[in-house]
Amino acid sequence: MLKREELKKALLNDDRELIQSELRKHPALIRKIQRMLYDLDPDLRWGAARAFGYASLIFDDDKTKTLLRQLVWMINEESGNNCWFAPQAIGEIGRHKPRLAKEFVNCLKEFYKYPDPKIQEGIEYAFNVLREAGVEISAE
Repeated sequence: MLKREELKKALLNDDRELIQSELRKHPALIRKIQRMLYDLDPDLRWGAARAFGYASLIFDDDKTKTLLRQLVWMINEESGNNCWFAPQAIGEIGRHKPRLAKEFVNCLKEFYKYPDPKIQEGIEYAFNVLREAGVEISAE
């Protein structure tokens, strides 16, 4: 499995092939990537978000739905996490598997009501990506 610095380099360089290869061999690597959604470096957070999309291409639908549920939970204040970058990761999964991410649109709409502009910004990003992928999102 990639060491932390190797993973960071792969994420920062958007090395899709390496990320997917390592995830195939070590699916648990996604947990390390998930932690990087909290990193102070915005480029690393974006790399981690994109990696969730790449993971969705190699994981089956059940595993991908589990990732989506975990990301939704990470946004929730009750989780104690309030991960500002989880919506971007949801959007990146939706870029590749819109039919799965579509199931979580209503949850994102509820979180959009949070008075946290960083969460709202991430949800707007996710909605834009989902719309580009063909998901209809009502204005309600």
